[in-house]
Amino acid sequence: MQKLISAFAAVLALAAVALLPQWMGRTVQARAFRVLPAAGGIADVSVTKTASPNPAPAGADILYTVVVRNNGPEVATGVILNDLPSAVTAFISIDAPGWSVATPAVGATGNISCRNPAIQPGISSTITITMRLSPNLPAGSLFSNVVNVGGDFTDPNPNNNAVTQTTAVSTAAGRADLAVSISDSPDPVASGRRVNYTITVNNLGPNAANDVSIITSLPRNTTLASVSSNGSKCAEPPAGGVGSINCNFTTVPVNGSASITVTANVIAVSGTSLTAIASVTSGTPDPNMGNNLASTSTAVEGGGIVRLRWTQPAPTAANPAPAPTGLVAVPGGLTAEAESDAPALQETPVYVTGPCSLVRVNVYKAESTPVQTIPANRWASVPPDQLESTMAVAPAGSFYIITNVWNCGGTEVESGGSNETGVPAGPTFNNIKVKPSGKMKISGSGFTDPTTVFINGVAFSRMAVFNDSTFIVQKGPLVDGRFSLDLLLPGVPAVVSAQTSSGGVASTTFTLPTPLVGIATGDVTSQKASAQKKEVAHATPLAHGAGAARGRR
Repeated sequence: MQKLISAFAAVLALAAVALLPQWMGRTVQARAFRVLPAAGGIADVSVTKTASPNPAPAGADILYTVVVRNNGPEVATGVILNDLPSAVTAFISIDAPGWSVATPAVGATGNISCRNPAIQPGISSTITITMRLSPNLPAGSLFSNVVNVGGDFTDPNPNNNAVTQTTAVSTAAGRADLAVSISDSPDPVASGRRVNYTITVNNLGPNAANDVSIITSLPRNTTLASVSSNGSKCAEPPAGGVGSINCNFTTVPVNGSASITVTANVIAVSGTSLTAIASVTSGTPDPNMGNNLASTSTAVEGGGIVRLRWTQPAPTAANPAPAPTGLVAVPGGLTAEAESDAPALQETPVYVTGPCSLVRVNVYKAESTPVQTIPANRWASVPPDQLESTMAVAPAGSFYIITNVWNCGGTEVESGGSNETGVPAGPTFNNIKVKPSGKMKISGSGFTDPTTVFINGVAFSRMAVFNDSTFIVQKGPLVDGRFSLDLLLPGVPAVVSAQTSSGGVASTTFTLPTPLVGIATGDVTSQKASAQKKEVAHATPLAHGAGAARGRR
């Protein structure tokens, strides 16, 4: 019997040892996750609610701000907020950090419920709710919103657990349905020319609209020429600048209209398009926001793209605000690759020190000479640390002058003009075809012998083969040793330019098909290498005789 008792005791001891780590682990785990006190604590929770605007015009959006605060002394757990909006307001949106929410659908009426698992003593939590007031309420009427708070806690002060917020319908404003439209002229427009945008806002009623703003932004690759508007005050960039335009009208009567005209300088390359967007806002509620935005697209056809380059003389005591010098124009491009490929004439800009500091460089363009440095001719403003700028050439040719703007003791001083440089009328592109070997066939009009072809501002090392004024063929390497298919990548727009013997420049965008016609996608690299071997053997210097390539295709 004694042996049996001893054996049973040994079994119990082994079981206790085996189970001890498990019970120890459970004890540690229970302690690790005990972060909240048990429900039923004591917490004085209060709620407040405000509305803006108040009074509010019929049809307006009202922003309600609800603040729930735990005044202590313990944690308030399971906090529930019930918001009971008036039936004359529809739900739009809610912002409730830390709360789970249940709301009506957007545009519908109904109650809002929010739950917060815990609010610490001395902490406030803010909820913002946007509601839209019915547009048919009579002026002077009142409507109320009720909000209350509770939860899994004991509140020693129930008097601050609910609040009723009352808003009046104002008599100052009604509703006004504003519709905006935008038109362009001319369409298409050429590089180096100007495009006019007319933006019109019509008030469809039923009330006058107050504090009306017409807003637009200049399309990419354009700069501001001018803004004209009757009866409004406009905030706009300077001539030659970029950015947004905001014109404000004090009032637009029922069935009345307001309009502005924006004239933009086109520096986009032929073959692209300009997209202009206009919008309207008003201090009067608008019952139909769907017609407050409009856009238009303008095709760019003709003209050319050049890169203006210059040098910046260092200021001296005798001439503390000198003008730039050495202005030249060479065919350019608008791609990032072209920006990196084009070497600057002066590697490091002059950092100006002394009584005057360089603020910017103004670029003036005209289609006749001499170019006057007046706001009507200002096409661009360039940062002071740049020594080049992309500029457009009109189909009939363009002339350029640049000036420096200096800040001398807080006063801006514009220098005299640089030397004037001009680009004559260039040829016209109709079609470009690229062979699997990289050979380019270009049709159009106005080509001469010789004609130089550029891709993204990089010239071929030999002149184009001249057939007649309507057709040229270009092959061979570029001046930097690359070939056409190094820059003409499938699906990537590139800028192709042609410069005639007179110096005239025309440009267009060209996108290589994907894949290149006649070549499987995987064979492009091998075909390019083969073309390079053939063309390098026949490459000739850029400055060969004018008639050397005539008739060879």
